[in-house]
Amino acid sequence: MTEQETFALLEEIGGAFARHDVSAMVGYFAKEGAFVDAVGPDPFGTCYQGHDEIRCYFDNLFDITEEVQWEKLDARVAGDKAYTEWHRQATLKSGEK
Repeated sequence: MTEQETFALLEEIGGAFARHDVSAMVGYFAKEGAFVDAVGPDPFGTCYQGHDEIRCYFDNLFDITEEVQWEKLDARVAGDKAYTEWHRQATLKSGEK
């Protein structure tokens, strides 16, 4: 995959997040892939491992939020690795931000 194709794939992934399309989001992860949420008890947040845990996390997130958006802060490609950094903003159904 070229660097340009990788950046295009990152945009597709961002689109799935923007649409709140959990099935598409999970499909971009390897079967045993990991999603790291910046919030949580561990130094780097909470890690959700594998499709089931990742799906459960996002299903629960969308169940408790009225609105959630991701803003891409950075995207880089280096060889066979890609990195993206996002800022998530959410409003809970209770009105809490």
